Amino acid sequence: MQVPDFQYRYSPDCNGNKNDLSIFPENLWLQDTEINYFIESKLGRWWIFMVFISTYSPLKFICREIDHYPSRKQAEMFAKMLQRNMGKDPRGTIRTRRDAFNICYN
Repeated sequence: MQVPDFQYRYSPDCNGNKNDLSIFPENLWLQDTEINYFIESKLGRWWIFMVFISTYSPLKFICREIDHYPSRKQAEMFAKMLQRNMGKDPRGTIRTRRDAFNICYN
Protein backbone atom coordinates (compact mmCIF):
# COMPACT_ATOMS: atom_id res chain seq x y z
CA MET A 1 0.00 0.00 0.00
CA GLN A 2 1.41 3.35 -1.05
CA VAL A 3 1.17 6.19 1.45
CA PRO A 4 0.42 9.60 -0.10
CA ASP A 5 3.11 12.23 0.22
CA PHE A 6 1.78 14.59 2.89
CA GLN A 7 3.98 17.59 3.57
CA TYR A 8 3.31 18.96 7.05
CA ARG A 9 6.04 21.32 8.22
CA TYR A 10 4.32 23.38 10.90
CA SER A 11 4.89 23.39 14.61
CA PRO A 12 2.16 24.15 17.17
CA ASP A 13 3.87 27.45 18.05
CA CYS A 14 3.47 29.18 14.67
CA ASN A 15 0.43 30.82 13.07
CA GLY A 16 -1.45 29.03 10.36
CA ASN A 17 -2.15 30.23 6.84
CA LYS A 18 -5.54 31.26 5.54
CA ASN A 19 -5.58 28.42 3.03
CA ASP A 20 -5.10 25.80 5.78
CA LEU A 21 -8.87 25.79 6.32
CA SER A 22 -9.79 25.87 2.63
CA ILE A 23 -11.03 22.28 2.81
CA PHE A 24 -14.08 23.34 4.86
CA PRO A 25 -15.81 25.74 2.41
CA GLU A 26 -15.22 23.28 -0.44
CA ASN A 27 -17.14 20.54 1.36
CA LEU A 28 -19.88 22.56 3.09
CA TRP A 29 -22.40 21.13 0.65
CA LEU A 30 -22.01 17.76 2.40
CA GLN A 31 -24.03 19.10 5.33
CA ASP A 32 -27.26 19.02 3.31
CA THR A 33 -26.98 15.72 1.49
CA GLU A 34 -29.17 12.72 1.06
CA ILE A 35 -27.24 9.59 1.95
CA ASN A 36 -27.98 6.41 0.04
CA TYR A 37 -26.16 3.15 -0.36
CA PHE A 38 -25.78 0.42 -2.89
CA ILE A 39 -24.43 -3.07 -2.47
CA GLU A 40 -22.46 -4.91 -5.11
CA SER A 41 -21.10 -8.43 -5.27
CA LYS A 42 -17.42 -8.71 -6.19
CA LEU A 43 -15.21 -11.77 -5.79
CA GLY A 44 -17.65 -13.54 -3.48
CA ARG A 45 -17.97 -10.60 -1.06
CA TRP A 46 -20.70 -7.99 -0.74
CA TRP A 47 -19.32 -4.45 -0.96
CA ILE A 48 -21.09 -1.39 0.52
CA PHE A 49 -20.85 1.93 -1.29
CA MET A 50 -22.28 5.08 0.30
CA VAL A 51 -23.53 7.83 -2.02
CA PHE A 52 -23.78 11.43 -0.78
CA ILE A 53 -26.17 13.41 -3.05
CA SER A 54 -26.59 17.17 -2.78
CA THR A 55 -30.20 18.15 -2.19
CA TYR A 56 -29.75 21.42 -4.11
CA SER A 57 -27.92 20.02 -7.14
CA PRO A 58 -28.48 16.27 -7.70
CA LEU A 59 -25.64 16.11 -10.22
CA LYS A 60 -23.24 16.85 -7.38
CA PHE A 61 -22.53 13.63 -5.52
CA ILE A 62 -19.72 11.59 -4.00
CA CYS A 63 -19.58 7.81 -3.94
CA ARG A 64 -17.37 6.13 -1.33
CA GLU A 65 -16.49 2.46 -0.90
CA ILE A 66 -16.99 1.58 2.76
CA ASP A 67 -16.44 -2.10 3.53
CA HIS A 68 -17.22 -5.66 2.45
CA TYR A 69 -19.11 -8.48 4.15
CA PRO A 70 -19.55 -12.22 3.53
CA SER A 71 -23.36 -12.15 3.10
CA ARG A 72 -25.82 -9.76 1.48
CA LYS A 73 -28.04 -9.71 4.57
CA GLN A 74 -25.15 -8.62 6.77
CA ALA A 75 -24.09 -5.97 4.24
CA GLU A 76 -27.64 -4.56 4.09
CA MET A 77 -27.85 -4.41 7.87
CA PHE A 78 -24.60 -2.45 8.18
CA ALA A 79 -25.49 -0.20 5.22
CA LYS A 80 -28.82 0.77 6.83
CA MET A 81 -27.09 1.51 10.14
CA LEU A 82 -24.47 3.64 8.38
CA GLN A 83 -27.14 5.48 6.40
CA ARG A 84 -28.99 6.45 9.59
CA ASN A 85 -25.87 7.47 11.50
CA MET A 86 -23.86 9.26 8.81
CA GLY A 87 -26.30 11.98 7.94
CA LYS A 88 -27.49 14.91 9.96
CA ASP A 89 -31.04 13.66 9.37
CA PRO A 90 -31.42 10.20 10.97
CA ARG A 91 -35.14 9.99 10.11
CA GLY A 92 -34.39 10.26 6.40
CA THR A 93 -36.58 13.26 5.60
CA ILE A 94 -33.94 15.07 3.51
CA ARG A 95 -34.56 13.91 -0.05
CA THR A 96 -33.50 15.00 -3.49
CA ARG A 97 -36.17 15.72 -6.06
CA ARG A 98 -36.58 12.65 -8.24
CA ASP A 99 -37.92 14.78 -11.12
CA ALA A 100 -35.01 17.24 -11.01
CA PHE A 101 -33.82 16.30 -14.47
CA ASN A 102 -37.17 16.73 -16.32
CA ILE A 103 -36.58 13.71 -18.52
CA CYS A 104 -39.22 13.28 -21.22
CA TYR A 105 -39.43 9.70 -22.47
CA ASN A 106 -41.52 10.53 -25.60
